[in-house]
Amino acid sequence: MKNLIERQEYIDKLLSYKDKDIIKVVTGLRRAGKSTLLELFQKRLLEFGIEQTQTQFYNFELPENFLNKSWDTLYFEIKQKLHTEKNNYIFLDEIQNIANFEKFIDYLVESFVFYRVNRFDIKGKKQLATQEKYYLVDLGFLNVLTGRERTADRGHILENVVYLELLRRSYKIWTGALRNSEIDFTVKNRIGEIEYYQVSWEISNTETEKREFAPLESVKDNYPKFLLTTESFPQSRAGILHKNVFKWLLEK
Repeated sequence: MKNLIERQEYIDKLLSYKDKDIIKVVTGLRRAGKSTLLELFQKRLLEFGIEQTQTQFYNFELPENFLNKSWDTLYFEIKQKLHTEKNNYIFLDEIQNIANFEKFIDYLVESFVFYRVNRFDIKGKKQLATQEKYYLVDLGFLNVLTGRERTADRGHILENVVYLELLRRSYKIWTGALRNSEIDFTVKNRIGEIEYYQVSWEISNTETEKREFAPLESVKDNYPKFLLTTESFPQSRAGILHKNVFKWLLEK
C-alpha cells in the first residue's frame, strides 16, 4: 500500500462509530483527501484483526469500475460477498458515478443526499416545524444533478461549505428565523454556547453590506456573531466579527 498521511482526528471519529448500524458519509471539498481517509480507515480495521474478506472497497473514480455498471448489479455483487455471520465493511468511493445510485443506497441502508436544517425562532427560543433548508452532503453532487458547473451559484455553494465545516466541528445547527429576515446559521458549539453565522460571497456594495449585517445587528444578545465572506480585508462593526471565510475554514 502507498504511504498515506495519518489523519488521526478523522480516523478517531470514524472509529467511534465503528459497528454502529448507521451509514458513515465522509464529506469535504474535492481533492481534500476523502479517498485517502477511507483507505486509512480500512487499513486500521485490518490492524484490529478484521479479515480482508470482511471488507469491500469500490473506487468509482476509475471508469473501469463504473462504466456499464448499474446500481442493481452492484448491489447483488456486494451482497454475494457478504459474511452472513460477521460484520462487513463496505467502502464506496465516488458512489455518485453509479447511475441511480440513490436506489442502490436505499437497498443497503436508508440513505441521504441532503442534510436537513430546521429553523429556530431566535426571539421565541424554539425550533420551528416548517420551511427547513437543505444542504448537500457532497458538493460534487451539484454537477451530477445539474450536469454543469454552478459558478453562478457561488454564494449558495459557499454557504453549503460553511455548513459542512460547522457540522465537522460537531456543532448543532439551525437556520435562525427573525420576523422579516433570517440568519444563515444559529449554532450551539461543542461546549453548548450559542453562535450566529451569516455567509456571503462578498459585500462589495453598500446594499449588500447592509443586507448581510442587518440580521445580525437585530439580535440583541451577547452571543458571538460572525459574517463570513471572501474579502481579503474584512471590517468588523457593532460587535460583529467579519472574517475571511478561507482563513476561518483553516481554524481549529
